Amino acid sequence: MTVKKALSYIFPSMGGLFVTYLYNVIDGIFVGQGVGANALGAVNIAVPFITLVTAVATIFPMGGATVVAVRKGRGDDKGANDAFLVSVYLTLFVSILLMLCGMIFSSEIVSVSGGEKLTESTKTMASDYLFYYSAFSVPMLMGTGLSVFVRNDGSPALSFVGMLSGL
Repeated sequence: MTVKKALSYIFPSMGGLFVTYLYNVIDGIFVGQGVGANALGAVNIAVPFITLVTAVATIFPMGGATVVAVRKGRGDDKGANDAFLVSVYLTLFVSILLMLCGMIFSSEIVSVSGGEKLTESTKTMASDYLFYYSAFSVPMLMGTGLSVFVRNDGSPALSFVGMLSGL
C-alpha cells in the first residue's frame, strides 16, 4: 500500500470521527444558545453515556469489518457476506438494547453521571435529553457502524460523505 493510498483512508476515517463528535458539540451550541446554561449542563451530563453507547455499538462493526476484509482477501465471498450480516444483526440488537436502557433508565443514568448534585429542573432536563437522544439513537449507531463497511469496501470518501450528511 502506498502512502497516498493510506492517506486516502486515514483522513476520511479521522473526518468521520470528527463529525461523530461534532454532533455533540452542535447539540451543545444549540441548547446553550437556545435554552440556556442549565440545559447545556443537562446535555453534558449525558455525554458519558452517549460515548459509552457509541463505543459499545461500534465493537461489532469494527471487528466485523476486519473479518470481512480477511475473508474477502482469501476469496471467501460467502464467508465475508456471513460475517457482514452477523455484524449488522449484532449491531442492531445491541443498539436496540442500549436504546431501551437509555430510555428506561434515563433518570438513573443521570444520577450515576453526577446528576445528584444538580437542581431538580436540570436533572429533569438531563433525563429528558437522554431519553430522547436514546429514542433516536439506533439510526445514528447503525450509520456509524455501516460507515466502517463502506470504508472497507474501498470507498473511504463515500463513508465520510455519509457521515457528513447527518449534519
